[in-house]
Amino acid sequence: MQIVICDDESVYLNSIHQMIDLWASKSGHEKCVFVKEFHSSEDLLDAWENGLSVDLLFLDIQIPGELSGMEIAKRIHSRDEYIPLVFVTNYSEYVFEGYSVHALRYLQKPISQKDIELCLDIVWRQWSNGHDQFLSLSTASQSIRVPIQAIIYAEARSHTLYIFTSDEIGTYEIRSTLTELEKKLPENSFLRCHKSFMISMRHIRKYRNRIITLSTGVEIPVGRKYIPSFSAKFRGYYQGDNC
Repeated sequence: MQIVICDDESVYLNSIHQMIDLWASKSGHEKCVFVKEFHSSEDLLDAWENGLSVDLLFLDIQIPGELSGMEIAKRIHSRDEYIPLVFVTNYSEYVFEGYSVHALRYLQKPISQKDIELCLDIVWRQWSNGHDQFLSLSTASQSIRVPIQAIIYAEARSHTLYIFTSDEIGTYEIRSTLTELEKKLPENSFLRCHKSFMISMRHIRKYRNRIITLSTGVEIPVGRKYIPSFSAKFRGYYQGDNC
């Protein structure tokens, strides 16, 4: 997991880095966690536009003389809305701005180890569930492996299961059931929300009036009996409950 920290003040940059290292050591993830530092928001943007991989970004909102952290966040999310953002700042008035780019957390300096670990626990769970894992499927003509991270949702129609993905194929049609599929997917990343639908938690963009809007704009209903389990898992995935 690649973690990026951007802050013009070395004391905070070093402090966050040390807290990440402590979390990685305590949780046994040292070999899977890599940290890259930037003092300049514009250097960060340039590196990201040239291929820098980011799985979690700690970003100072106000960097004097450069693009603000909020502007950097908007530019990054305009091209990759999945990157988790954590804003860090001395100024409490910026807290509401963070919601415009769906920030995971807003942390006011000085930041505590507990604050950092909560963010890391949430993102680690999202990153590790399905990362570099594949789902083996047998269609009418072939056996294939689909990256679990590419799955957006699945729909059951009679005895046929349609799996919609973000890869170049887009839709896989197999003879199976949602119950069988559910057993093969990470339970913390996928959720049965209806008798006919299963969704990827990372692709949820809005939930209102028992309708889930996914990243593709597709709307999925939440069955009445699934409301309690959906609400609990949604909070746990995005807010850190039951980490």
